[in-house]
Amino acid sequence: YVNSLKDESYRGQIAVSLGGDASTATNGFWSALNIATTLELPMLFFIEDNGYGISVTSDFQTPGRNIAKNLAAFSNLQLFECRGYLPEEAEKNIREAVDYVRAWQGPALIRVEVPRLSGHSFTDTASYKSPELRALEESHDPLPKLELFLTNGIISEKEWTTLVEEIESDTRGAATRALAAPVPDASIVRQHVFSQGTQRTEGTKEVGVRMNLQDAVRKVLEVELEKNPKLLIFGEDVGAKGGVHGATVDLQRRFGADRVFDTSLSEEGIIGRSVGMAMAGLRPVPEIQFRKYADPATEQIN
Repeated sequence: YVNSLKDESYRGQIAVSLGGDASTATNGFWSALNIATTLELPMLFFIEDNGYGISVTSDFQTPGRNIAKNLAAFSNLQLFECRGYLPEEAEKNIREAVDYVRAWQGPALIRVEVPRLSGHSFTDTASYKSPELRALEESHDPLPKLELFLTNGIISEKEWTTLVEEIESDTRGAATRALAAPVPDASIVRQHVFSQGTQRTEGTKEVGVRMNLQDAVRKVLEVELEKNPKLLIFGEDVGAKGGVHGATVDLQRRFGADRVFDTSLSEEGIIGRSVGMAMAGLRPVPEIQFRKYADPATEQIN
């Protein structure tokens, strides 16, 4: 984006996806992994592995219970592993992973081994765990280990206490602001569904250029690509082929493959990346070829 959009504000920025070990069994994880590695995007997959998805052990999610080892043969993916309850080891590996991606060397995945010290939810008593396992997990509680590490010559006990109080205050403040946020205004939900501009009129009748829907879509895309450098069009077959319906014919030739480009065959990946791009300040225009193909992306659309 730095080069194609000539926008230096994107330099050094990375995308981070946070997930647990159970999330690596989902379609969304593999869609994102495929996109990030084939395009060598600056993305970090941060996987907290506590060995459980609610009550289901991680060997039901990942053969061998280690997603990093299983991805060793994945091209264009740098792998890191650490024990999250050991401060020095965790800091070193997390820093190296972030630095690797921030230098735009490509995507990386870091598997951080952590304990889950409570049930998955308030109603989960974690009765499926043995007393021995619970005792082992409690001995790996990262917070007291971090306190011991930092107060052993890095900061004082008072500074630690102040830090904990500040984090507590910030967290409760964020929760309060979220709960106080207003309900969205439903009365404006239909704004901009259709053009709200003006058209040429003859008498009292509005008159426009007559064209079919395909040509109208293509013309809009062409105009918007010229006007807005942050607008990107992507999907299956939208590039060299020009779309299965012809709505993007010649747009890649005119505007380049960094602004009109093909993707892997994954509707969930197409829509998922669109959400991230929009949040990052871009204007994505994803194409789903047919209505029925949108069904695999329902979770992302919702």
